[in-house]
Amino acid sequence: MNLIEPQQIILIKTYLHESGLFYLAKTLGNLLKAEGHTVIYVPKSKYLLDGSIFYRDYLEPSDPDILKGEAVHWFDKRHPIENQVSNAITKYNASVMISFETLMEKSQWLSRVKQRNGIRIIDVPMVEWVNERFLAGRSYSVFDEIWCLTNQCQEYFKNYSSAKKVKWDWIDHNLFFPVEREEGSIRFYHAGSLNSEYSSKNTELVLEAFEIFLKGNPEANLVVSGKITDRKSLRIIEKHNNISVIDGVLERKDVAKLYQQSHCILAPSSREGLGLSLYEAQACNSLVVTTDLPPMNEFNTKYLCKTSLIKQDQKLTPMGILTAKEIAKQIQCVYGDLICQKSK
Repeated sequence: MNLIEPQQIILIKTYLHESGLFYLAKTLGNLLKAEGHTVIYVPKSKYLLDGSIFYRDYLEPSDPDILKGEAVHWFDKRHPIENQVSNAITKYNASVMISFETLMEKSQWLSRVKQRNGIRIIDVPMVEWVNERFLAGRSYSVFDEIWCLTNQCQEYFKNYSSAKKVKWDWIDHNLFFPVEREEGSIRFYHAGSLNSEYSSKNTELVLEAFEIFLKGNPEANLVVSGKITDRKSLRIIEKHNNISVIDGVLERKDVAKLYQQSHCILAPSSREGLGLSLYEAQACNSLVVTTDLPPMNEFNTKYLCKTSLIKQDQKLTPMGILTAKEIAKQIQCVYGDLICQKSK
């Protein structure tokens, strides 16, 4: 495959705590190390809200084992990012930096680092966080390459000659693999968000849809993970014994186990950058319900929820508005197919 010229020392800039972005970056890091490169991880900053003010921090993982065996160079939030990146480049004699989901609003350091260190910098954008102003203003020209992971991303960056479609194996196959499921009722799983204020996972609609579905299928079960504060959702959960909730951060092995135990994953998001969880669930032989909107509908599943409205807000990517009735329809389709398989 060889995405990078042989024998390079590469910095990968990503979140270094439990997040889809880190797990995606780690699969790339594993591939690059297998190809003979040296990989050092450096942290992507997280902007957190304190009252009405955002501040920058570098979050560490709840489970330090996720970084076990990896070369990591930590930054200090008190010092300018460009100095710390330059110091890391000099220390390791790095020739390439791959930056995941670069925040262009705070990207002035990029050109100064390139001038100072002469390093090749590659961006891996997640388009739901791309600001149209920076895209149209040619700000991404600072990158030597732009790696687009989806057709949607490639379309948005089509006017950049440095953009190209890139794909590698995004699955950690040591964790995500099929196992024989126990006999019993059909099980569904929905991974909600731990940050309900900024979630596009549509957990409230999933619960409402599952309640509609349960009226004719009382034997099915649903597990939901994440932070649930919506009163209507809490009432639905309280009413049904076959809906259970896991509140808190799940370890990766627990997520994999939920995929392996579940016949189907309910992931009808309003928008995604890639939808890594869809591919991880598929690796565990779980069926997937998702949204008929890019990039989700680039994933190979026939269980696609039609949107009732496409809403354009301040973000580049439109948001798909769904209904509980449409999600329930796809849940019913999955259930019918699984019943047919069981009867054969």
